[in-house]
Amino acid sequence: MITESVCECIKKSVITLLNEIKPLVSDIVELLMHLYSANHQSSILEISKQLITLFGKDPDLDVNLKNFYVQLCNHTLALCEENLRQQTNLIEQFYLISTYILKKMNSFYQYNLLDVASMFRCAMSSLNLHEKPTVKAVATFISEFINNSREIEGMNKIVNEEVENLVGQVLIVIGGTRDSPRSVVEFMADILMSLNQKYFDNLCRCINIYIQKDNFPTSRVQRDQKEHFIRLILKERKNKRKLREIINEFSLTCRGLIGTEYGNQPIKLPF
Repeated sequence: MITESVCECIKKSVITLLNEIKPLVSDIVELLMHLYSANHQSSILEISKQLITLFGKDPDLDVNLKNFYVQLCNHTLALCEENLRQQTNLIEQFYLISTYILKKMNSFYQYNLLDVASMFRCAMSSLNLHEKPTVKAVATFISEFINNSREIEGMNKIVNEEVENLVGQVLIVIGGTRDSPRSVVEFMADILMSLNQKYFDNLCRCINIYIQKDNFPTSRVQRDQKEHFIRLILKERKNKRKLREIINEFSLTCRGLIGTEYGNQPIKLPF
């Protein structure tokens, strides 16, 4: 059994260790950025996350680490802009780390030098990728972004500007319009539920714009089927499991798989 005195001793040792590392942080971030620029490995992003976690709330290192995160983001986004489909592992790790920082230290997302608009747009574009872990990571980031955006003016502005494009991307994935695999459809529930809870009026407006479009998201669904789907998802604001079931059934209809052997094969869901 660990006694209170042992815990206190461990705490003091950790504090001492952090105090010894603190003077080296500036050199460490410079080294990490140099390594990442030369060889953009996802492991460098993970190390960067640990460093930001340890010292991100230290007022002496606040600006230094925020600038470091800005550089990491800018470099990653530039790589993704060149060839998104060749960077799926990097995108996955980048958005996993970005989601963590957004959850734990959203002050980083209020920093005026961070290009949160480009981060959000890159995440939206990445929803069309085929790799399940990558789509899961970006969908989680988008959902967390939406959940935090009401309290952060810059993020709120971005969601309001991009919500119509986002809803369109989500429906494209659900419908399999660009050959999105069935396995990634479940993650669209996270985004739709966040929009439903935080931007209900925007979601209603945007989703009704898309329902008016002929043959969207596919020619296999009729107007009444789309209207029924919309009513169901707008009503489901708390039960994510039920929302996933609704989305999956509509996705099967869009893909012409209802009643087929392949369509009846269950997809393992993460709950």
